[in-house]
Amino acid sequence: MERLPNGRVVVRASPGLARAMSEMIPTIASGATVESAPDVGTGFVLASGDGRLEVDATLDTRLSHVWPRLAAAALAEVRR
Repeated sequence: MERLPNGRVVVRASPGLARAMSEMIPTIASGATVESAPDVGTGFVLASGDGRLEVDATLDTRLSHVWPRLAAAALAEVRR
């Protein structure tokens, strides 16, 4: 995280996850802040302080990336 602009990171997460991350983040990333964001859903979003970099680690986004492979694997199983 020290490679991010200003070394500042903002973590947005659902309220329950934000509470847990608030306790954990200071030990692994100095200068990081955690925001409770009900709209994030399951998972979290990391962003650089200036907003130029963002990592979306929400379940919806992660599933959208693997869905084509999952669908192809399911279809292959059905065709057996």
